[in-house]
Amino acid sequence: MKSHTTRACIACSLLLLSVASGAEISAAETEGVPPEHVLHLTQQAAGLKPPVITAVCLQPHGRLLATAGDDHMVRIWDRQSGSLLRQIGGHDDWIRTAAISPDGRYLATAGMDRQIVICDLHSESRPRLLGHTSDAVWCVTFSPDGRHLAVAGFCHHVDILNVSTGQTVQRLKNPHCDMRTIAYTPDGKRLLAGGRNGRVRSWSTVDGSPLQDWIAHERRVWSLLVDRQGERVFSAGEDGRVRCWDAQTAKLLFELPREPAIVMAIAMVSDSVLATAGSNNSVRLWDLDSLRQIGSLTGHTGSVASLASSDGHLASGSYDTTVRVWDLSDVYGHANAERRDSQTTDSR
Repeated sequence: MKSHTTRACIACSLLLLSVASGAEISAAETEGVPPEHVLHLTQQAAGLKPPVITAVCLQPHGRLLATAGDDHMVRIWDRQSGSLLRQIGGHDDWIRTAAISPDGRYLATAGMDRQIVICDLHSESRPRLLGHTSDAVWCVTFSPDGRHLAVAGFCHHVDILNVSTGQTVQRLKNPHCDMRTIAYTPDGKRLLAGGRNGRVRSWSTVDGSPLQDWIAHERRVWSLLVDRQGERVFSAGEDGRVRCWDAQTAKLLFELPREPAIVMAIAMVSDSVLATAGSNNSVRLWDLDSLRQIGSLTGHTGSVASLASSDGHLASGSYDTTVRVWDLSDVYGHANAERRDSQTTDSR
C-alpha cells in the first residue's frame, strides 16, 4: 500500500482577531487551513474497496499515528512525514477501536472479532492476544497509569484487564448493553461509559461500585471525554448534541449549539478548544469559553468516525478511506500561552 502525502504549499491562514483580557479567543479563522498530510488507504486486493477508517490514535508526545478500520489491519504511520511504517495483522474482522498507552509504548485494538490485541510500538515483535470477549467490542481505553485496559461493547459489563497478564481484574456491571464509548478520569479512580440508551454511567475503579447514572442524550451516546483537570465530562450523541457535565454531580453545565448531524467523535485540542466531528463530513472547532464555533476543518467526503489529539495536532479518520492530520499548534498553542500569561498577571 502506498501513502500519498499532501503538503501545504501555501501558508496556513491562521488568524486570531483578538484576545480579551481573560485571554478568551473571541474569533479565529481556520476555514482555509490545509492538513499537514492526507493519508489515502488503497485496496489490498483486486475487487476489494479501500478500508473505511473507524479508529485513529496519536502517540502521546511522539511521532506515531495508528489507524484501523474494516479491512482488519492496523497501520502505523510517521505523523511528521506521513510515511507508512508498518502494517500489523492479528484481527479477523472490522477493527472498531484503538488506543495507545500513556507512555506511548503499547497499542491496543479490538472490534467485531471479539479479540483484544496488544502491540509493542517500541519493537518489531508480533502482536499478542490479550484476551477475548463474549461479544463485539466498540471501545478500549488505557488507565492513566497504563497498567490496565478497559474494554466495552455489546456485553452487559465493562471489563478491566491487566495489560501485562490479560487477567480480568475487575468487571463493572451495566444493565444496558451496546456501549460505544468509555473514559477514565485523570486520577484513574472512576470510569464512565455511554451507549445506545443515551445514558452515561460511572463506577469507582477502587471497589467497582456504581456511582452515577444519568440521561445525557435523547439517542445513542457516541463519545465521552473527561478534561485533564477531571472537572468536566463532555458527551456527544446521535441527537447532534455536545454537552458538558460537572464530573462530580453530573449537573449539566452547558451545551454547544446543536449540529444537524450525528456527532460521532470529540477531542480536546487544548484546554479551551474542543473538536467535534461526525456525519456532516467535517471537523468543527469550538471555543469553550464563548461556546462559539471558531473554525471548520473540511476535505473529508464521508462521515468522520474518529478523532485523536496530541500536542496541538489533530487526526481525523473517515468513512471516505482517508486520514487527515492537522497542525493546530500555532493558533491554539499561542492562545493557551496568552491565557496562561493573563492568569499569571491576574494572580499577582
